[in-house]
Amino acid sequence: MPGRVAFTTHTCDRPDSRLSTAGALDRPLWRVDGTRLAGVSDPRSSRPSFPDPEEYGPPLEEASAPLNSWGGCSARLEASALYWLATTRRDGRPHVVPVGAVWVEDRLWFNTSRQTVIARILANEPRVVVHLESAEDVLIVEGLASRLDFAKVPADVVVAYTDKYGGDWDRGDPDSLWLWFALDPRSAMSWSYSDIRNTAIRYDFE
Repeated sequence: MPGRVAFTTHTCDRPDSRLSTAGALDRPLWRVDGTRLAGVSDPRSSRPSFPDPEEYGPPLEEASAPLNSWGGCSARLEASALYWLATTRRDGRPHVVPVGAVWVEDRLWFNTSRQTVIARILANEPRVVVHLESAEDVLIVEGLASRLDFAKVPADVVVAYTDKYGGDWDRGDPDSLWLWFALDPRSAMSWSYSDIRNTAIRYDFE
C-alpha cells in the first residue's frame, strides 16, 4: 500500500499553462526513445444537459456559468492521494479498487502486481473509469489503460511515483512482479455536489 500522501481538494477552475491532453493509444505521447510527441490539443469543454427535477438546482444564466478550463482538473489529478479505478470483468461484473498513481504529462500512471484482479482484467479489457476520492468535488475520467514494459516507463514518472509513495523500483528487472499502466483520457466530467447543474462540465479529448 502507498504511504501517507498529503491530499488537497481543488475545484477545476484555475488555468494551468502546462496543460495539454493525452493522446489516444494509437497516438502515444511517448516515442520508444522516451521523448514526448508534440501536437496534443486541449480537450473540448461543454455543459451537459440535465433533466428538470429540482434536486439539480435552478439553471444559471449562460453568462454566469463559465466553462472552467481543464487546468484545475489536471492539478487535482496531480495532487490526489489515491484514485478509485473501475474496470469490467469478461462476464460483465464490475470491479472497483483504490490505487496509487501519478498524473504526469497528461496521463495517469499506475502499477499493480501480476496476480491482481486488475492485471487480469486489463489484459483483456483496457477501458477504465477513474474517480478521485471526493464525492462532493467530483472528477471522473474515462479512458484506455495500456500496459508498458517498465524499461519504457519515462524516468520522470518513476521519480514522481517514488517521491509520492516511496519504494525502490529497479528499471532493469525483467522478472518484476509489478506491471505498469498508462491511462489515456478519452473524456472527463467534473462538478460540485452542492450545485451540480451549474458546475458540471464535460471534457472530450477526441
